Amino acid sequence: MSDKDDPRTTIKDGEQPRSTRRPIRIIIAVLLLGLVAAGVVGAVAVRARLFTPVGATGEFVLERGRSLRYIAGHLEQLGKIPDGDLLVMYARLARRSASIQAGTYALDETMTPVSMLDMMIRGETVDLSRPVTIPEGWRITQIAARLEAAGIVTADQFEAAATMREAYRDVESLADLPDGITLEGFLFPETYRFNPESGAEEVVLRMLRMFETRVNEELREKVAEQGRTMRDVVNLAAIVQAESPVRDMPEIAGVFWSRLRIGMRLESDATVNYFLGTSKLQPTLADIRVRDPYNTYLNAGLPPGPIGNPGIDAIRAAIEPAEHEYLFFLHKPTLETVFSRNFTEHLAAKARYLD
Repeated sequence: MSDKDDPRTTIKDGEQPRSTRRPIRIIIAVLLLGLVAAGVVGAVAVRARLFTPVGATGEFVLERGRSLRYIAGHLEQLGKIPDGDLLVMYARLARRSASIQAGTYALDETMTPVSMLDMMIRGETVDLSRPVTIPEGWRITQIAARLEAAGIVTADQFEAAATMREAYRDVESLADLPDGITLEGFLFPETYRFNPESGAEEVVLRMLRMFETRVNEELREKVAEQGRTMRDVVNLAAIVQAESPVRDMPEIAGVFWSRLRIGMRLESDATVNYFLGTSKLQPTLADIRVRDPYNTYLNAGLPPGPIGNPGIDAIRAAIEPAEHEYLFFLHKPTLETVFSRNFTEHLAAKARYLD
């Protein structure tokens, strides 16, 4: 019988038998199916970690200049997202990592990591600032208490920050103040909006910059021309603020500057109220005999520092006082101001309107 008649298959060199090739193909197919299945499972898991709500709530502040990796890592550290690296990878693959905007963001429990990223890209920030009104004439201690009540900073933090330091050196009006001295008088009274994330220094700096804006360059130049310092001006302005209604401020400022010019004591009731911590319309004889550096009935010149933080009307009055011959004044029960040129006229006015 010839070879071609032999029913057996001849196996050539390098050729596998068909019975051997079939199991290998099956194994390869199973492996491929396993890889595909693993890929599908992995993709599903990745998608779930990116697109499933994570139940995060609250707010977070995104500072300017922070990288996406820092932001994602910080959110993961706070427990707001499950995987910061995965969010970074997604953002880079989607080419959406370079347009994140700074600000304060609010999270709700329906958000996914990707929707958080979208929110930051769109800049959908929230305004968490709170209005805080600082009345004219208030002292640092009063301002501190109001800021604490508003949940901005603690009273102790604010009072500690309200002293001169390097951080405030670029405020021109403070140029002559030494480090460590109180900023009483320069914390401009206004309605502000402060974020609870604000630090005490930032709050103080806002008030100082408002002072610089309202007490403009023209007014500051007048102070320099008069040979006075801005601290002397706000020192007197704080007394004027406490002593008079707006309509009479220039006249009362004129009275006080005239007294200082001729060496008379200021004899201001407001300074007595300051060191006693009272708010009497007219201090008693015992009050004005109390020895204190702020008692302008006993001490000549301006007090050691401002007794409050005056508004722009009082500051302008101290810079641009009315010119007249008056050295005394009193307030009638109707709050109308009566001016006198000398002590005799003043006694007559007291007898007529107050006794």
